[in-house]
Amino acid sequence: MSAKKIDVLLVEDDEDHACLIESAFDEHTASWNLTIVRSLAEARSQLANLRPQLVIVDLVLPDGRGTQLLPRHRELTDVPFVLMTSHGNEAMAVEAIKG
Repeated sequence: MSAKKIDVLLVEDDEDHACLIESAFDEHTASWNLTIVRSLAEARSQLANLRPQLVIVDLVLPDGRGTQLLPRHRELTDVPFVLMTSHGNEAMAVEAIKG
């Protein structure tokens, strides 16, 4: 009996970054189902239809900020969100934490 795969949604508009992350997940293909989307709109569409166990989202996207996907009320979701950026600074980190 094989273990159930973990569904992960990656929201990343930078092709190179998405490929690097996908390569890391590919090393563990038996454990993960990785879905990659490039925008907030695509992410919202996926989240309306899927229930991933993990969402990894870039902070800066072409149609907004990744923080817009973060759940506003923690008690309403059990899906962990990981926010990442390659353009970060302390102010951005504080903004992300505050939501």
